[in-house]
Amino acid sequence: MKLFYATGTCAMSCVMEVLQQGADCELVEVSWKHNKNVEALEKANPLGTTPALITDDGSVITQNIAILEYLSDRNPKSGHLAAPATLERAQTMSWLSFVASDFHKAFSPLFRLESMASAPEARKEIEAYTLKGIETYLTHINASLDNKKFICGDHYTIADPYLFVVLGWCEWLEISLAPYGSIQTYMKTM
Repeated sequence: MKLFYATGTCAMSCVMEVLQQGADCELVEVSWKHNKNVEALEKANPLGTTPALITDDGSVITQNIAILEYLSDRNPKSGHLAAPATLERAQTMSWLSFVASDFHKAFSPLFRLESMASAPEARKEIEAYTLKGIETYLTHINASLDNKKFICGDHYTIADPYLFVVLGWCEWLEISLAPYGSIQTYMKTM
């Protein structure tokens, strides 16, 4: 297998899972800034986005949730994803979906402020609105982590690397995690 990823992006969750499992997978770093492996990525994924996993038979899988699930289903002994049709699996997939569709996307305006509005006042309003939403999600995540080692309980699942990566963006964007004790403990555990 071969996994295309870009440092600092959500694709790092797939890198973390590959490393956690010790999977036989070549990791290929992509950098648009330095034109590193961009052409190879675009051959694999015409959208030119990471993550992109090339399977042993040459098939391409994109999107974190699909790749994380695929990696875990290939190695069920890892225990990172429960068996199909179990409540535990549904809970893990629920957290993965939350991170991908709600929490991850909540950060998008902060990464695109300059392209969203030219007026500084408008940027400030967008930023304030976005931060309020992120704080709502942080409060929810913090409460969900109370008395738990990982997001789904006492054991690591494929929801953890994705949550960890997105929570890490808070430091990069200078969003304080000081009010969120359970998140701080979780980040240290991860």
